[in-house]
Amino acid sequence: MSGSTLPQIETFLPSSRQNGGPFYRFGSLDVVAADGRTMLAMKIRASRGRRDEPDIALLLVSCGVTTVEQAFALCEKYFPEDPAPSRARPILDCLLPPEK
Repeated sequence: MSGSTLPQIETFLPSSRQNGGPFYRFGSLDVVAADGRTMLAMKIRASRGRRDEPDIALLLVSCGVTTVEQAFALCEKYFPEDPAPSRARPILDCLLPPEK
């Protein structure tokens, strides 16, 4: 595999990611794992309907996110240059209770 694939991989990671070191190291290959909040922001950003909805539901609970506004704020924190797509709102509205 050439080094030219790295930029393609990097485009999926938030520019503000604050993950620790590698999850696994094999020679010159480092495997990193995103923390739950980073994963949630990435899933909200993708918002691929039924494909992401179960993961978003699990991550909302695990990260303690209880409102749609909190979810969008989290996404904004990790991806300030690329706001969450409008298709994320119906998914979040379905998964989170209405705000009072």
